[in-house]
Formats: sequence, C-alpha cells, structure tokens
Amino acid sequence: MDNKDLEVINRNFNEQLQQQITGTLPKGHVYQMGMPSEALLSCAENLPIQLRATTLNVKSATKYIHNHPFDLSELLNLPQALANPISVFESETNPNRTVVLTELKNSKGNNFIAIINLQRVIGRQVSEINNIISLYPKEGNDRILRWFDGKNDKAIGQDLLKWVDKEKALHWLSNASSNVSRLGLPIKRVAKVIESFVNPKI
Repeated sequence: MDNKDLEVINRNFNEQLQQQITGTLPKGHVYQMGMPSEALLSCAENLPIQLRATTLNVKSATKYIHNHPFDLSELLNLPQALANPISVFESETNPNRTVVLTELKNSKGNNFIAIINLQRVIGRQVSEINNIISLYPKEGNDRILRWFDGKNDKAIGQDLLKWVDKEKALHWLSNASSNVSRLGLPIKRVAKVIESFVNPKI
C-alpha cells in the first residue's frame, strides 16, 4: 500500500468515524483499513485489514466489562497510526494474533493498542482477513514493557517483539518510565532490546 492509497483510506476512515460519532453511520458498517504495511507484515498476514463499527461501540463504552472507555474522536487517523506504529508484537496468548502499539493517545496520555486476528469470513465466498478484534488505550506500561522484554520475563519466556521503530519506541520508553508500577522493571534492559533489535526483511 503506497502513501497515496493510505491517504485516501485514512481520509475515508476519518469521514466515516465522524458519521459514527454523530450516529449517521449505516448499521453494520465495516471500516476498510487497507493492506498491511511492512511493519504489520512482520507478524500479520498479507490480507485486507477490517474493523467493525460495532467493535468500536463496544470497546469505547463506559459499561464495557473490561472498562477501557474512550472517545471515538481519539481514533482519528487510525489507519496511518496502524501503518506506522511504534512496535508490533505477537500476542502472548495466541500466536495468530498481532498486537500493535500505536502513537494515538487518549485524553490521559495512554497509547492505544490494536489487536489483529486472522479470521475466516464465510459468506457468498469464503475469504480471510486481518480483523481488528480489539482497540483500546492501554493503562499503565508494565505489560507493554514485558512484551518488549519477553524472552527475559519468566512468565512469558519468548520473544514477542516482531518489529519496532527505534526512535518512536525509545521516546515512548522515556515517557513510560514515569508511568510504571514500582516492580523493578528493567527499563535500561528494555532500551537495549530496542536498540539491538533488527527488523525482519519483508
């Protein structure tokens, strides 16, 4: 997907998001987010990315069971944020899922993460897509730090980091260090992981 395609997709998304905010978006709408960027291809399949409007309604709601409420307006430029993330991880619970740390933030300064699942769609024609099944601002940074340092974390014990923008990640880390619990998390070690990581050639 080239920059012009991404610009069109991003503009269409923003226009449709505004319709969802005002309640004029058609029922059952599915956002078309384009094809994965090189960053996402480090962990996701080379298939179209989709996001159901109902997913945003559920995840942003104050009554949602996991309680990560947010304003839909905070998701402006989501396609661009997904295509140019801070980092990409394999899910620690499901190898078929990709976790994307984006630069988008909510009003509290928490970065949004997106969880992408490889999903088969059965309709008139069977097809597969990259389906964004969850999207929310991640409160606290402890868990994300553990994803970066997964191999050295006894509870995880595997490399989850699949792609990273070093400049963005180190900037995120400098801010994250002031927003973690006092668990002795190895900030310096995480920085070394980021600095030494080699992105795969796609």
